[in-house]
Amino acid sequence: ALALLQRAERAVARVRTWHEMEHFSSGSGSFSTTWYTFIVPDRLAYRTNLGKEGRMIAKSNYFRDPGGSWDLTERREAIKVAFRFPLAQEMAGMALGVRTTEDDRVLQVVTYSDPGGKLHFATWIDLKTGLPARLFMVGEAHYMVAEMFKYNERVVITPP
Repeated sequence: ALALLQRAERAVARVRTWHEMEHFSSGSGSFSTTWYTFIVPDRLAYRTNLGKEGRMIAKSNYFRDPGGSWDLTERREAIKVAFRFPLAQEMAGMALGVRTTEDDRVLQVVTYSDPGGKLHFATWIDLKTGLPARLFMVGEAHYMVAEMFKYNERVVITPP
């Protein structure tokens, strides 16, 4: 399990672009979905099911509410885009779960937790590419499911 998570860390370190769809819940009825596009080293775009949108390009942050105009703020330093979920580093209790096939891909589930035992993860890793395809996370007050896809496909994020 540890070797597979370490392989996934090495694979995501080589990725330049990817997309995510994240479902997030507090567990008490609130729920949101956010679609992300990431470009290493310094570009990120997102939109939510509520219609909010944002683009972060180097030091510039663009944001707008549904139907509104774009607002611009500046950061002190450029955003640093990297894979945003923990894999092997500083994790504990790694174990192999079920192996499954989806869309001609063989995926291996690996479960693990943070050292304090407050966050628990299950990550589906594509055995051919070594890249994570899906990640479930359970925390003390929230739950999250993220799908990662279209790794290294050409994508452009520009100011609005």
